[in-house]
Amino acid sequence: MEDPLASRLSTAVVQSAFPDADGIGAVVGDPPVAPALKDGETVGYVFSTFETVSPRGFGGEPFDIIVGIDGEGRITGSHLLEQHEPIIGDKMVPESAMVHYLDSLDGLDISKPIRKRRMRGVDGVAGATTSATLMHGAIIMSARRIARIKEILGDDDGALALDLDVHAPRDWRELLESGSVTRLHLTGADVARAGGSSDGSDATFIDLYTALATPAGIGRNLFGDQWYGHHLSQLEIGAQLVMVASRGHYAWKRLSANQAGLYERLQIVQGDRTIRLTKQQSLPPSALRAPGAPGIDEMGLFGLPKASGFDPLAPWRLELLVSGPDGAEPVSFSLPYRISGAFVLGDEMALEDAGFAEPNYVLFGWLRESALNTWQRIWVESVVNIAILLALLTVLTLLLIFQDTLGRPRRWHAIVRVGFLSFVLIWLGWIAGGQLSVINLFSYGRALIGGFDPLPFLVEPVILIVAVYTALSLLLLGRGVFCGWLCPYGALQELANRLARLFRVPQLTVSFALNEKLWAIKYVAIVALVGLAGYSMDATRVAAEIEPFKTAITLKFERA
Repeated sequence: MEDPLASRLSTAVVQSAFPDADGIGAVVGDPPVAPALKDGETVGYVFSTFETVSPRGFGGEPFDIIVGIDGEGRITGSHLLEQHEPIIGDKMVPESAMVHYLDSLDGLDISKPIRKRRMRGVDGVAGATTSATLMHGAIIMSARRIARIKEILGDDDGALALDLDVHAPRDWRELLESGSVTRLHLTGADVARAGGSSDGSDATFIDLYTALATPAGIGRNLFGDQWYGHHLSQLEIGAQLVMVASRGHYAWKRLSANQAGLYERLQIVQGDRTIRLTKQQSLPPSALRAPGAPGIDEMGLFGLPKASGFDPLAPWRLELLVSGPDGAEPVSFSLPYRISGAFVLGDEMALEDAGFAEPNYVLFGWLRESALNTWQRIWVESVVNIAILLALLTVLTLLLIFQDTLGRPRRWHAIVRVGFLSFVLIWLGWIAGGQLSVINLFSYGRALIGGFDPLPFLVEPVILIVAVYTALSLLLLGRGVFCGWLCPYGALQELANRLARLFRVPQLTVSFALNEKLWAIKYVAIVALVGLAGYSMDATRVAAEIEPFKTAITLKFERA
């Protein structure tokens, strides 16, 4: 990954990152980016997470993933080029499982909120969830950075945009219920009470409908695929398509006698801006093809150019003007409209601030979820495990404080100890993944020495809390607290021994003198590992297989 990006972009790598490209252009910029070419035209970009966001893995080592995005901000593919994760290897979590996990991002629109996304292959990386989280985040963050640099997403990180592509079939009733189409129903009596000219009867004066038909989720349902595409093709980029339809005897489709081409009975109001609708803006309308749509007497399609100042994301209203009796001033009736948040892209917090999404509060309503970063969300999602762990550590602290009293009745001591160790093995070790290992210690040490990056620690709250408690207990009481009470593998050893004795499995008793001599082996091993870690983490990862914690606890024996 230290080599120039151009030398890393082999044909196979580019094919993985951008399958539709038939070549790449020159690598330029800082961070370096290569345009993805098809028939000589730029259709997207290929780049590296290593240069773009400088990510670090669980072991504190950088990794390199080559990523592609197209011109619409969608991930086209990725290629895991280099990684040094201690839990990923041929005999552990295979690298192919991690690749399968990351492949689930293909086709993802990076402008949309990405939260708790269901991904393929997640079961295959159990035991390497920290590595998976960090790689997943690196792909998203690097893709967003390049998209901003290339002005695919615009300049504002929190900008909102209309989602023109999302589409799900909806009938007329569903369009009305979702607010995609809004309705104003007036009787003659309603108009008369407001001072407008009408017969004052209870018969329908007008049934008026309007919609912003630019998004496919609305326009395609209203007009059908073919006609929706035809209507949009007649508009300039950035223009908006507004549909107006009505039933009833009041005709709004009447041009002004004084101003050529101006519809005198209809206008759009947005804030302090009034947009008069003109014949020039009008498109030849087509029929409403949404299932269940009513019969229509009048229909109009209006293409509002970008220069009109119309903001499709802001609230607006369609105003129907009805003349007063005897030439009095027209009376205005408003049909409010605001696009549904289902058709708006943007940062989660920006969507909530703009009223397009309801804020989600977590941790008993104390925290707004959209305001949390990656590691904070992980802690909130792990709050149950954290609470259980803190309760476990509180019980252990009390056991240590009152150990003299507890130790007198041997039977009671044995019951408490077996119960505690069983919980440590099953919940802390196999369920919560709270087994500290040599790799954890090396990772923490390297992070402290070579430019501290807290993220690899913070994405595993259970491990971090156990590590902090172990460090404090080591200073105050020695290693016996962790090794004797809090180590899942130690619990497995003791419980297995108790079961063996219970079922009278023959035991081999080693003499104290021999045991004392063999003690030195583990200290030689740890010193050798520490020395090796200063030279190569890859070599350390292989040598660390001398410890059994990862196999027995972290991977639950599920490895070659």
